[in-house]
Amino acid sequence: MRLVELVKVIRDRQNSVPVKMVASMVGKIISMNLVIGSVAQLMTRSLSIDIVNSKSWNHYINLSVSSREQINFWESNIQKLNSRSLRDDSSSSRIVFSDASDFGYGGYCIDIDGAISHGQWDSEESVKSLTWRELKAVDLVLKSFVKDLTNYGVKWFTDNQNTQRIALRDVYKNDIDILPNDLKHLANGLPDFLMKARADNTVKKYVNGFNRWKNWVNIVGLDPSLPVKPFIFSLYLMMLCQSAQSVAPIYTAFYSIKYIHDLASLHSPTDDKLVINILESAKRKLSKPVQKKSPVTVELLDMIYEKLTECPNLYNLRTICCLLLAFAGFLRSAELLNISRTDIVFHESYKLLFIEKSKTDMYRDGAWLPIAKTGGKLCPVVSLIKYLNASGIEQNSCEYIFRGLNKCRDGY
Repeated sequence: MRLVELVKVIRDRQNSVPVKMVASMVGKIISMNLVIGSVAQLMTRSLSIDIVNSKSWNHYINLSVSSREQINFWESNIQKLNSRSLRDDSSSSRIVFSDASDFGYGGYCIDIDGAISHGQWDSEESVKSLTWRELKAVDLVLKSFVKDLTNYGVKWFTDNQNTQRIALRDVYKNDIDILPNDLKHLANGLPDFLMKARADNTVKKYVNGFNRWKNWVNIVGLDPSLPVKPFIFSLYLMMLCQSAQSVAPIYTAFYSIKYIHDLASLHSPTDDKLVINILESAKRKLSKPVQKKSPVTVELLDMIYEKLTECPNLYNLRTICCLLLAFAGFLRSAELLNISRTDIVFHESYKLLFIEKSKTDMYRDGAWLPIAKTGGKLCPVVSLIKYLNASGIEQNSCEYIFRGLNKCRDGY
């Protein structure tokens, strides 16, 4: 059923609408969030609340006043809002190339005759990293062409797309220079192709890790060229270990260097025994012992019971009842919180709890859980009876028995 037709059907049956039909409409509206924007979520909140409050997917619900207002909103506006294009038709109108070397930089725009920019580095700029010079070249060339590029889309080509591109260019520069012209375009696409070997987030993490290494090398005044020397890299790992709170930064630095060297087909310092031993030492120093959770015992429940019964108000009775029921029936918190009064049947020596949904219930058929009556102070049946009497929940009520409590002057 189309969304427009579905909205009309729900509007006509708003006093008694199948939950599945309302959920279908809300799902279709939410799925159009990219097209119609945040209004898809804002104007379905009341409908979603009505869906959540329904006890079963097979039930019929009476829509609230705010939900009916939202239905009317969508009936009036769905055709107007559903008109935004998902395609970006913008395209580049100007194409610019730039590059940088140890001595200077240059760039040109192929769409403008005579649009050429070039210059030389001073003594301080020439010793900066290759990454810095590439980015500085983009900045200077852009400033030279700013009048010609105003109000145009620009597509910029530079070998500063990623750090690994620069590393590959340096390593394979001689090999690329002797290639026939017909093959050079394949070499230019090599960095992009290699980037697909790892997930995008992994590549970003390794590139950032390699950049941090280069920054440290420049600060201490060492040679940043590849391959990295194992002894220098060991000192870098030791420096990280002194300030790290976990072993994660050490792993990132280790595998970032390995990744860049593998891309460039260079011998990685991470294969050196000294570096490997430094990594193992960092793991031992920064690792935290596993602290296993202690199981809940009868003794622990007894201590909690004695403490809470000193002030037997509704809040404490609810806490005791939750703990004893979960312990006796091996219940998860989600199963415990979904128990309503109609799901409980008391017998002389035991009680039955109906668990509608469970993680172990593969077919979602629900199951009755028997819990025996022990008669002791930690008896889950006696505790539940006390709590129900104190809370005033009626026997035929469909409300959940474990809900939030509001504190008042006389209690809860």
